[in-house]
Amino acid sequence: MQASVWILPATGAGDNQQLRCIADALGWPYVVKPGPDPLARVVRDRLLPGRRLRMPADKRSVYTPPWPDVVLFSGGRSVVDARRIRAASGGQTRLVCVGRPWANLDHFDLVVTTPQYRLPAGANILENALPLQPSLAPPSEALVAGWASRLADLPRPWLVALVGGESGSYRFPAATGRRLGRELAAMVRRVGGAVLVSTSARTPPASIDALEAELDVPAFCYRWQANDADNPLPAFLALADRFLVTGDSAAMIADACGTGRPVAVFEPPQRLHTRLLTRSWLGESPGPLGRRLRPLRDRLVASGLWIPARDLGHYQRVLRERGWIERSYWGAEPSSPRQPAEDSALDATVARIKSLI
Repeated sequence: MQASVWILPATGAGDNQQLRCIADALGWPYVVKPGPDPLARVVRDRLLPGRRLRMPADKRSVYTPPWPDVVLFSGGRSVVDARRIRAASGGQTRLVCVGRPWANLDHFDLVVTTPQYRLPAGANILENALPLQPSLAPPSEALVAGWASRLADLPRPWLVALVGGESGSYRFPAATGRRLGRELAAMVRRVGGAVLVSTSARTPPASIDALEAELDVPAFCYRWQANDADNPLPAFLALADRFLVTGDSAAMIADACGTGRPVAVFEPPQRLHTRLLTRSWLGESPGPLGRRLRPLRDRLVASGLWIPARDLGHYQRVLRERGWIERSYWGAEPSSPRQPAEDSALDATVARIKSLI
């Protein structure tokens, strides 16, 4: 059966990648609609009851029949438009949210989430261990061989550091770059070899400078550039003997885990609101108080009255329990071989969506 899909884009590149990943895997024709409204309009539309489901005049040229069978969206910015589309379709359109919808969970046919969002269990909740990512083709032999040749003077083993940066939950000042550089240098002195650093679009230049200044061991540092055909990240993933990944990025951790090589996590400092919103007195932490408050917290989250903080510490705990990331930094001896982190999340997600139609 051929169904139709609309994608309502999110504000983040990672969210949009997941939406397109699902749409491609479904194999149904899809259309990407214009991006989300400004935040002020989203807040107004969500607070004023009369505007929640009525299609505004300026949207009628954007959202027109035939109505889709499925609307894919991520986060809370597109919730109102998704519900308007379903109302206009007479209730036939199915709503699938990726991540957390910042709303009553009963409004949606399916919420596809991951551990860091700490959503309560429910019939319409599908929690995957890893973010949805397309099955990446192996990097070309020429790319891997080219980088292997350029790095041949660096001794093995190669410790690859995948470095994120500033986000809504984490800070990454120059002091953090220095701390990361010192820890990388200490690890290389302990186990030998060299460190290969790959930064991201979110890494502040001052933090990269501070990191590089601490690397008094054999090292190579790549500074991220937009649209760089020579970006070594795919080759680094293929060539690494082990990884150290900054804990601000679920996707980078998943990339490293997918290789089957040992993975450890470096924790940048959390922002104050993140530290406060993941405390036990809000039912978020795994401690005794958190467990006692969890039922109340889950009811509030399910009703849309409490929005759980993005908790990458919990995401890491789940992956540690599965043996995909180290419980601590490794010593001089190499870690035991392991299977790559394989997750049937995409297949499970596609099957659940198709069952809705």
